[in-house]
Amino acid sequence: MEAQLCADEEIAIVGGANSAGQAAMFLAQTAKRVHMLIRGDALAKTMSRYLISRIEAHPRVELHTRTEIVGLEGNGHVEQIAWRTGRTGPVEKQKIRHVFTMTGAEPSTKWLAGCLALDQKGFIKTGAALTPDDLAHREVAAASSAVSARNEPSGRPRRGRRAERQHQAGRVGRGRGLDCGCERPPNPGRVGPSHPDYDSHGRAATRVPG
Repeated sequence: MEAQLCADEEIAIVGGANSAGQAAMFLAQTAKRVHMLIRGDALAKTMSRYLISRIEAHPRVELHTRTEIVGLEGNGHVEQIAWRTGRTGPVEKQKIRHVFTMTGAEPSTKWLAGCLALDQKGFIKTGAALTPDDLAHREVAAASSAVSARNEPSGRPRRGRRAERQHQAGRVGRGRGLDCGCERPPNPGRVGPSHPDYDSHGRAATRVPG
């Protein structure tokens, strides 16, 4: 919806973290120009390298460093904004109606440590950011997980897929099966229409109180 509202217009995004970078790349698909305003000198301290590269290469995204918004003007909705670059720089006014603030974001990825490769800021590393050591660690972790899954005691015999489906469907009796851990009738020779507890297929019969 935001992309449609901003089509062919200039917009401003305040913030320099990954969320701001992703929003800039998304909105740049339809916007005339995207102005990114950050208070720092560069994006390197707050944004992943792959996003920085995309922002620097995009012809419709313009980065304004050491810049902050100092005024919003309009009647019922934003019609114009004012920003200043540097503490003593001049105030510039721009005819911009859409302003997005994306500040204060921190990656919540501590629980992934040891499972996925994270950079020093806690962002997940992907693509060209992955080093040979990262890939090697991932292979070792995957192999270790697979071995643990095979050796983990289950407490009961494993069921085959068919046996598991039968068990889940309630096709059980009273005696323990020898191969799949499910239940079976106590006396298969007596199973049939004459047996009060099981039908002709060995399924537990449903009793209706009489």
